[in-house]
Amino acid sequence: LFSIFKLWYADTIFAKGQKASELGNPRRAYNLLSGASELRAGEPFYLSELGYAAAAAAASLNDTDATLSAQLKDEALTATDMTFKISPNNVSFWRSAVRTYFELGLMDQTLKALDKLISLAPTDPKPYYNKALILDSLDKKEAAIEVLRKAIELKPNYLEAKEQLDEINSKSN
Repeated sequence: LFSIFKLWYADTIFAKGQKASELGNPRRAYNLLSGASELRAGEPFYLSELGYAAAAAAASLNDTDATLSAQLKDEALTATDMTFKISPNNVSFWRSAVRTYFELGLMDQTLKALDKLISLAPTDPKPYYNKALILDSLDKKEAAIEVLRKAIELKPNYLEAKEQLDEINSKSN
């Protein structure tokens, strides 16, 4: 009976943490998701969300408390790594990793995560689009154009990808 209560309580805390994250309260989200992860140690979904929450909290504290921000960044990376040790080929976890690495400003890791996501879901145009946005921000225009063309090939009515392609082409001319 205690085990069932513990699972229910962890899920309740987790849901509150997700809600706090959606509402843009990274510190509260981190605290709640950390508690839920302690109750359900080794649950990859919890770890994945904890990783993103820690990254968002780290980013929000970067200017005010660099030490705590660095600790949260390390925790974000650890939680994300642990997620992949448990479940290395879960598309949803790779999507969370992309958000986590991007939030931390780790563009090389973000691109690697996007490449892995693309290999796991090669017909999903969204990772291609996101990769193109990052490549464009890194001033890798030709690579961004190539990736956007692939996104549009997969989804011919992908308006955002077409607009981004037009924007990059107009900047190049």
